[in-house]
Amino acid sequence: MRPFQFTVRQETFVDESRSTATPDDPAFSARRSLTTDLYIPTSKSPLPLIMFSHGYHGDPSKFSELFTAWARAGYVVAAPEFPLTSTRGEPYDVLTDYLNQPADISFILTELLNGPLKAKIDAKRIGAAGLSLGGATTFGLVYNPCCVDTRLRAAAVFDAVRLPFEQPFGQNSIPVLIAHIDTDIAAPYEILQKAYFESASPKWLLTLHGGIHAEAYEDTPSPHDKTAIATSIDFFDLTLLNDASAEAKLMKDGMNKGESTIVAG
Repeated sequence: MRPFQFTVRQETFVDESRSTATPDDPAFSARRSLTTDLYIPTSKSPLPLIMFSHGYHGDPSKFSELFTAWARAGYVVAAPEFPLTSTRGEPYDVLTDYLNQPADISFILTELLNGPLKAKIDAKRIGAAGLSLGGATTFGLVYNPCCVDTRLRAAAVFDAVRLPFEQPFGQNSIPVLIAHIDTDIAAPYEILQKAYFESASPKWLLTLHGGIHAEAYEDTPSPHDKTAIATSIDFFDLTLLNDASAEAKLMKDGMNKGESTIVAG
């Protein structure tokens, strides 16, 4: 029953089959090492899992408030630090490594579903979420033939960017929530509006009015904090828990005069 108690720990997952950077790069490693923050609610039954991707120069530690809210709502959260797009700095700073990050998420998911935590995770209720460049990662996992992970049942992208992969984007086959600040300079709102209109139903577009990139989801205080947390939980309750009452909650929590609006399609 909510609120769940939970524990937080870190685990490092190492993909021996893929390298980090190229051999002539100072950031080169023959494997991809992914230190991952895990939020694990206390429960006797398996719970849904949210795989989260941070943004450029991001880190899982920037999302403790969001992850705490998700864990208290009964969601296991797995959030890796990506090798070349986090806060590590030079030489571990390669924006284009987003191309490899969908495979990082899929690799960690496989490890979780086959590892010591598998009894705590409901393998039929797995979602993905990402902020900014992590949203680009999530778009890859859901829309792009190169990277689609069919184990995912729902996805949310927050203040995301939509960047190209080797193949053209296809369409989503799972529910999506696109949440975006309409004054975002780093990632223009119009691009995400277009992504929403091109997406298959069921889909939702949450517009946060005013503010700056990423503030609604990272720990930085924001007037959108309450809306961001409530709508994300509503969305995953609806799509992963099949809670029919969550649809009305999502629409209610997304409509706040002067602060946010939401549409469904």
